[in-house]
Amino acid sequence: PLFRSVISPHRTLVLIADTRKEMEEWVSAFQSAASSINRSENDLEAQETGAHHWFACSHARPTYCNVCHDALGGVTSSGLSCEVCRFKAHKRCAVYASNNCKWLARKTIPSEKLCPEDQLAMKHQWIRGNLPTGSKCAACDRACGSARRLQDWRCLWCKTMVHDDCRDIFEDKCDLGPNRVSILPPTAILAWDVSGHGRVEAVRSPNSSPLLVFVNSKSGDNHGIKFLRKLKQLLNPAQVFDLITSGPSIGLRLFQSFESFRILVCGGDGSIGWVLTEVDKLSLVNKCQVGVLPLGTGNDLARVLGWGATCDDETQLPNILREMESSGVKMVDRWSIQTKADASEHLSYSVKVAKLPALPPVHVIELGMSSEQPSNSSAIGFAAMARLQTSVAARLAVILGEESADKDVIDAARVLCEQVKSFVSSVMDEPREECESDDEKSIRKKCSILSEKLSSLLLTLNEEIGCPSSSSSPPPDLGKEGAKIRKRKKLVQELVETEEKYVYDLEHVCKDYVTAYFNSDVVPNSMRGKSNVLFGNIAVLLDFNKNKFLPELKKYTGTPLKLGSCFVYFEQEFGHYSLYFKNMPAQEKMLQEDSPREFFRSVQIRLNDPFNLLSFLIKPFQRMVKYRQFLEEIRQNAPSGLQSKTSSDLDAAVHQIKFQLRHGNDLLALDCLRGFDGNIDEQGALLLQDDFIISDRRGRHKRRLFLFEESILFAKQREVKGASSCFDYKASMKTADMGLTEFQGKENKEKEKEIDKRKFEICFDEDGRTTR
Repeated sequence: PLFRSVISPHRTLVLIADTRKEMEEWVSAFQSAASSINRSENDLEAQETGAHHWFACSHARPTYCNVCHDALGGVTSSGLSCEVCRFKAHKRCAVYASNNCKWLARKTIPSEKLCPEDQLAMKHQWIRGNLPTGSKCAACDRACGSARRLQDWRCLWCKTMVHDDCRDIFEDKCDLGPNRVSILPPTAILAWDVSGHGRVEAVRSPNSSPLLVFVNSKSGDNHGIKFLRKLKQLLNPAQVFDLITSGPSIGLRLFQSFESFRILVCGGDGSIGWVLTEVDKLSLVNKCQVGVLPLGTGNDLARVLGWGATCDDETQLPNILREMESSGVKMVDRWSIQTKADASEHLSYSVKVAKLPALPPVHVIELGMSSEQPSNSSAIGFAAMARLQTSVAARLAVILGEESADKDVIDAARVLCEQVKSFVSSVMDEPREECESDDEKSIRKKCSILSEKLSSLLLTLNEEIGCPSSSSSPPPDLGKEGAKIRKRKKLVQELVETEEKYVYDLEHVCKDYVTAYFNSDVVPNSMRGKSNVLFGNIAVLLDFNKNKFLPELKKYTGTPLKLGSCFVYFEQEFGHYSLYFKNMPAQEKMLQEDSPREFFRSVQIRLNDPFNLLSFLIKPFQRMVKYRQFLEEIRQNAPSGLQSKTSSDLDAAVHQIKFQLRHGNDLLALDCLRGFDGNIDEQGALLLQDDFIISDRRGRHKRRLFLFEESILFAKQREVKGASSCFDYKASMKTADMGLTEFQGKENKEKEKEIDKRKFEICFDEDGRTTR
């Protein structure tokens, strides 16, 4: 089983499932709820409160809880650790930990920790125990720390370690340690504003050069998260930002009030380009110098600057920061190149250069192109080559142009491929000599392979642009790729044809059955005024599918891979389906009663209809299932090099359909919730709901869990005679108070034996007391 513990100030929840597949949907929903909370970017407001940022980890040596002072359990001392201050805690103790994490700004420092004689000075911020092996006391130079208990102290800023007895006699003032040049001390941040434009009012410490750090936590096969945590421990957390969660603009806006500062980008070439682009937008070129720590795959810029090809050891960060402090500064050129053809059939190049300061050492790269013509080329041959160059340059200008439409780019790429294929064919059609050299044979072989690949690419581009192949001959058989192209086209064609049939069936219900209900004089009394129950919002579905979705769907017959964007565009309109699904149980129950069944049976006979009304009313549900199948098949038959946006649109469309299929049942269950004293609309969107087993000292109890964007509600199911069951509200918790950790392994085997595994189970405690 897989375990997820959700930690809040008052409760501990443990969710258990037999397989990862069962758990992932709920884990994703929890993460979605947590990310939708209105928090400040990069959790800066949370850091102001001194709250710890937990993650689950294990340790190679005995480690002790900073809350209860007992050893962490297991051979590997598994528990929770704060990623900023390395405060350790049991999972059960984390909720009781005091908010004493690393200071962020001057207002977060207790008044007794400030030094009145020096505005920028502060006293040590101590944390107890769990010192590294071989630690020595800064006061008496004797060994300190213990593997047997929690003892002695460590400063979070200067990393000084002292004995319990030596702390009182040791100097109070903290010098920020060996990396003081790069650290922005919390005393220097006088005013802190993470809202709006996110500005910081700060003063610069003497002999310091503040360092702003951006880390791509996904770089280096997701090892960037280790560098992110280590840098937060070495520097002020206000200096370190994760590019994945907050991007570069937040940190740059916070530091733009400084006259000068340095930037360290931990990532690949893409991360560096992202940061430099934001530097240009904010006009900070003359204020900052940029250094690189290679964590990506290419790391070409880091290699050129002298920082090496890769860095995979976060323990070397203190040394790297010191090396950066003594590094020189050189200027590098950033090039924006635009090409266009002039009337004289020659190429002209316009080059825009932006200069940016960067850290060490780099050679300025000069880009140039010789315009001399080959002396041994004939006039006719050169003219033909010049025309080809002009055409190729024109197509490339369209492809590389920032304002070019997608269709124009694809069309230009298609024409370019055709021209290159024509050139390759002319090379292959050259008459062969009797004694052909090995180089010539090799060139012919490579041209043949290139021609086949260009044919495959042309088919895909023709499909994307929605036009037939320019060649009059049938396309060649390209094996699996050709089969996938034909499959995609067939799927979209079938989707359009079945959509037309589906719209016809909806029209049939609205035109014949709904009209018969309203116009008949013999409608049973039990059915009068129940049109919303009998037919739901089927008229709304007909209007959407007939007048909006079907016309738009027909536009994608030539571009199957872009079908996902059609569903994403109508995401709000597809929400009508969940409302229809919510009504289906009541609809089915009414139509199974004698009077409605006989009434609509007579209408069916009069219309000579082979199917009864229920067979038509279930079609919206069947259609949504069919949408999901079509989208999944198109995704399976997509080429491996599919563009990220096209791929993400297909995935988003599949997720959207799955959500609507489930959401109708969720809304139906929510209507049965009773006794909640809050405003249900203020809880945000309902993400998931399901039954759980809640265990406490008194036993196990079945509860219905409703997961909203803002809160989690717990309710008890109650059967109501003659009506559907309802859910009585029992308890709730805010998703803002929730964190998510993952752990699995041998430590849970004893616990697994005692648990009756179902789909999910939850253990739920509040303030040390069990809650039912």
